[in-house]
Amino acid sequence: MCQNYARRRGFLLALGVLLLLLLTMHSAYAADSHEPWFGVDKALHFMLSFGAGAGSSLLLGVLSPGIPADLRFALASALGSLPGLLKEIRDQLHPPDYFSYKDLTYDLLGAFSGAGFVYLLSG
Repeated sequence: MCQNYARRRGFLLALGVLLLLLLTMHSAYAADSHEPWFGVDKALHFMLSFGAGAGSSLLLGVLSPGIPADLRFALASALGSLPGLLKEIRDQLHPPDYFSYKDLTYDLLGAFSGAGFVYLLSG
């Protein structure tokens, strides 16, 4: 029981640090500076990435049941963030769209949170 508490506390601490780091990131693109940090677009990025992170974690659990939970969490976070990263790269290559670090921040937070949600439920 104590080990599960420590794992959950460590996860929440890591999530908090990640949130602070991502929210303080400064955009390298001028077009990104006028874009708001909060709104429907950001909520959609978060929700879709949350589903991708949680789905990746569940899929990895089914395909590789012997994989340690910590490794599954890390892999699912990375896999869940790929669709958002690819979408931002696509936006940069097709003007007038542009690469948005704010959108990518919500993609990473969503994938991390979705994988973490499954991690906490399975732990």
